Amino acid sequence: MTDLYPAGSSEGFSIHAPCISINLADIKKQNYLAIYKNLFIFAQKWQADYVVVHTNESLSGEKYTLQNLVKERLLKILDLAALYKVPILIENVGLYNKKTLLYDQQDFFDLIVAKCQCLAGRWSCPRQLL
Repeated sequence: MTDLYPAGSSEGFSIHAPCISINLADIKKQNYLAIYKNLFIFAQKWQADYVVVHTNESLSGEKYTLQNLVKERLLKILDLAALYKVPILIENVGLYNKKTLLYDQQDFFDLIVAKCQCLAGRWSCPRQLL
């Protein structure tokens, strides 16, 4: 495949994972890994700079339980992304205007720190988080 960008270009592109049809905070959504696998294959083929992962837009259940579910699922997604060498960014951990925020700033920071500790040796933390 030829390069998608002209020589010297600093432009790149991201691919956004579905944010409504794949709600990581919905226990009933069980096919998320298969969808992410196909998404990472696509991202790798098209040389995306990263894939944007959304955790949830809606909530139904106890917040602490949902946070743990999302954390578990994000770790699986990160492992899968590493197999395809596709960096991810996490965006929209709920929607403020819909009152579906799953993480406040401290909770989100704790999630990032936990991710870095859990994946030490397999996935390095982005420099901006250190």
